[in-house]
Amino acid sequence: MIVNKDENRVHPPPRLADQLTMQGVKQIADVTSGRLRRSFWFLVVCSGLTFSAFNIAKQVQLYLSVPVNVDIDVRLAQTLQFPTVTVCNTNMFKKSEMDQLNLTGALKEAFIYDFQESVKFDDTNYDFSVVDVDSIETAMFKYGFDVNDSVIKCDWMQQECDATHLTEMKTEIGVCFSFNVNGSTSTVGSGRHYGLHLLLDAQSEEFTRSRENTEGPGFMIAVHSPDVPLLMNDIGMALTPGSQYFYGVELATTTSPKGMDQCGSKRLKYYNKPYSREACRIECLTEYALEQCSCRDIYMPGNGKQCSAVKGLQCLVPAMYRYPSTLRECESSCPQTCSYTTFNVRSSSSLRMTQEYLSTLASATNKTPDYWRSNYVAVDVYLSSMTYQSIEKRYGYSVLELFCDIGGALSLVLGASVVTGVELIDFAVQRLCAYWCYKSNTKRINVKSLQ
Repeated sequence: MIVNKDENRVHPPPRLADQLTMQGVKQIADVTSGRLRRSFWFLVVCSGLTFSAFNIAKQVQLYLSVPVNVDIDVRLAQTLQFPTVTVCNTNMFKKSEMDQLNLTGALKEAFIYDFQESVKFDDTNYDFSVVDVDSIETAMFKYGFDVNDSVIKCDWMQQECDATHLTEMKTEIGVCFSFNVNGSTSTVGSGRHYGLHLLLDAQSEEFTRSRENTEGPGFMIAVHSPDVPLLMNDIGMALTPGSQYFYGVELATTTSPKGMDQCGSKRLKYYNKPYSREACRIECLTEYALEQCSCRDIYMPGNGKQCSAVKGLQCLVPAMYRYPSTLRECESSCPQTCSYTTFNVRSSSSLRMTQEYLSTLASATNKTPDYWRSNYVAVDVYLSSMTYQSIEKRYGYSVLELFCDIGGALSLVLGASVVTGVELIDFAVQRLCAYWCYKSNTKRINVKSLQ
């Protein structure tokens, strides 16, 4: 019988220098070289490892910081969407109507000035039975201002427009009117001749109180996207009687990948239109009003019951004053949308009109120049350019770029790569296998002493 002598031979374990392609390792493991040369290469490899580890740590830190690149492109368009323009009279109700109902004092008690101490409104001091309406909305439409009360003249692209082009809109400061409420109107040029021109009558003698502490007659104006519900307190600008205002508008579109800067969307309870943060915030206000007063304001969505005039003064108004001081956890869960259109406004104003202009206007309207000096407001809203900004945000450092930089840091000094890591794993597996084979082929021999 022939016995193979190599059958049980234990092969020597693999050496790291033979398995690894990283530069410098073979020089360190070369036993034929002198100690000085091997020590030199050992220092070179250690320095290379330190350099690579430092740079890899910096690249990983950069990746974890989630850098963002912003690409801004200015584009010329033949036609551009015109924004929605909303104008609100700061006065809630006409003084003549409130005096007739003996409720002017109720308004002054419910809507105090900012320097006055807050007191609880007592509705028993007033007779609200004379108000033959069942909600705040009905009261505002009946005793407040409508489009015909406020607008003297309306021109769009130098063509006359009228009240049919202006749509009533309910906001947190009352019933307002809007131009281009559905966003269907576009313009073909920039400048005042291709924009909206409004002449307004503030009717200062009818001023009683404002809902939002704008202590004086006049208007609030907002230039906004038609796709986003309006919060006048966020973007509204004041229009003072006796002045002319010019608003040049620039359009910009912004897109971001989902999740960047925590942008996104959520399902809304009351709105069916595309998600917006403003709509989410209005829903938070609605839920708070329903929780505090079991009724809602005129601008709040849903099928909940609208507050009556008494309930509005007694409960809703104080609740809305308290809302900013709450934790507002609801609003913190409203993310910003990832794609949106903004209208950036640049404004200027002229604080005087000539006496001739006021006299001519007075003759045309059967009113005095002094009246128009205290009530006249002229507004021009137009695009300042037919170019628009396209802003695109994107992640500035991807996973692929991270691995490329790690590979560059490893190969620059050490000549290593991802395959080097695979070689290290393969070497460790071979060493374990060699150790296991050595243990399994080793026999313990017990030597007994001869007697």
